[in-house]
Amino acid sequence: MADLILAKLPEKLDIDMALPEMFEPDEKGRINSLSTVLSQEIVRFNKLLHVIISSLINIKKAIKGLAVMSEQLEEIFHAIVLNTVPNMWADAAYPSLKPLASWVKDLDLRLQFIGRWMDVGQPKSYWLSGFFFPQGFITGALQNFARKYDVPIDALKFRFEVMGHYRAQEDVRPQNALIQSSTTKNTLNQTTVCSSTDCTWIQLPGMWKRTCLLMRALAT
Repeated sequence: MADLILAKLPEKLDIDMALPEMFEPDEKGRINSLSTVLSQEIVRFNKLLHVIISSLINIKKAIKGLAVMSEQLEEIFHAIVLNTVPNMWADAAYPSLKPLASWVKDLDLRLQFIGRWMDVGQPKSYWLSGFFFPQGFITGALQNFARKYDVPIDALKFRFEVMGHYRAQEDVRPQNALIQSSTTKNTLNQTTVCSSTDCTWIQLPGMWKRTCLLMRALAT
């Protein structure tokens, strides 16, 4: 199992491989706020990758008798056997209730999302729940708008508009940043309703976050 996890994950995300133009300052010497968000996400994911990879390597050494099986390594070993996320990994990661197999798959998709952003530039749409720290992305988007239109960031808010299509992260490919999943019209007619009793969860369609000014700010 340790070998399978190690085979799925990269050693690290190398920010030096990102497109240089994303970090070029504007005429006022400011770097795009979303590029700063990208840098911060890379740092967070690299710390998590270091925890996972180093612990798995040490477990393999301990099983072969080349290192001492400490209490911490034993806890990680038993968690892997039980298909649960080890506490050491969970403490270094984002909140998640997934079992280990789904958690590793989800982490791989998150890393692909960040890696694609590094390789081809800012995506046409963003996987909000794929961020390590989504609040940072929201703040960065507001900051870009505030800089562009020279308004205070405290006077801004998001207005959410439900789109008429779905986008599964598994369907996203590096060569195509467009919607690739089914574009069936939103059956909820862009409204929220109570789910049926036989449905435990429902897929959320794409959301358009429209930045707008608060009315009280316009009044002043």
